[in-house]
Amino acid sequence: MTDKTDGVTIGTQSVTLAASTSAMISFAWDTIYASAGDHTLTANHDLADDDPTNDSKSATVTVQEKPATPIAYVNIDMSKQTFWTLWRSTATVMITDGAAVINGANVQGRWSGVYKANVSGTTQNGQISFRTGWIPTASTVTFTVDSVVKNSQNYALFGETSDSISH
Repeated sequence: MTDKTDGVTIGTQSVTLAASTSAMISFAWDTIYASAGDHTLTANHDLADDDPTNDSKSATVTVQEKPATPIAYVNIDMSKQTFWTLWRSTATVMITDGAAVINGANVQGRWSGVYKANVSGTTQNGQISFRTGWIPTASTVTFTVDSVVKNSQNYALFGETSDSISH
């Protein structure tokens, strides 16, 4: 499969077919470096047959302009652990771009409520966890994601950027 507009090979696959059969083949195409606008994608084969009209097929697709600010979708899963009368909370934060996890992003957040702290860490497999210290009283804590940055690029945050848990 070739992007004839930018001259980039998207993928190559070998397929064995019996006579008079067909197969559906899919290719993932990361358009991050593709130019915006219409692209002609062409698939071809080199089968020895008597019909040269089926040697290649083309389709036109449109690549949209990249947003000036990339988007990070945030999901926070809150959990708690108890020990006698003490408790602590863990906020597990998942960061994706809507299709795939964002690895190696710096996530800055804060705890508020009965426990207060600013925290930061780097995602691995799109995920990072932050934990409070032990809390001696029945109460509520909230975790909020304030920013996601990767390669000096700040992401616009969407989704669940704040979550709370009580004991």
